[in-house]
Amino acid sequence: WASMISRIDSHFGNILAALEDPNGDGDTSDSVAENTMVIFQSDNGGPQHPAKDEFDANGGLREAKGRIEEGGIRVPMMMRLPASFAGNSSLKAGTSTDLVIDVTDFLPAFCDLAGVPAPLGIDGVSLAPTLLGKGHQRTREFLIHEAGNGQSVIRDGFKLIRTKTGLELYNLEADHAEEHDI
Repeated sequence: WASMISRIDSHFGNILAALEDPNGDGDTSDSVAENTMVIFQSDNGGPQHPAKDEFDANGGLREAKGRIEEGGIRVPMMMRLPASFAGNSSLKAGTSTDLVIDVTDFLPAFCDLAGVPAPLGIDGVSLAPTLLGKGHQRTREFLIHEAGNGQSVIRDGFKLIRTKTGLELYNLEADHAEEHDI
């Protein structure tokens, strides 16, 4: 697990270097870095092997990849925005947001940023207002997930989980580790 993190870090550095010098000739006059949004997001959930506990790989979240609990669906994400995007945004280098983001939010955000309409009938909510710091950031009423061991609905900071053994309800704002079924 630790070697995979090192490899990801190294390869991510290679991507950023390629944006700074696209043809690799040492001349950065052709850099596209300041016109490129870079997003790194893990897939679904943390590891299921000993690293989960040994390295606290899931940050105290319950369960792991392939499960419906937060350790199986909550993932880290980093974005590097072009300086021209961040003009009015509160998202400056080194800052973060508590905005709940789903992978389905990327397509409408990319469409908004490109100035083209998003396809009809998609589930995502554009992140462009938050990224640009202008306009109204629409929030979703609920978020649905399904994994190997059940389904969940997250709404207003609460998460309802349905598994084969029954229902569980958690207040994610007070209990992100899902330790207290209310």
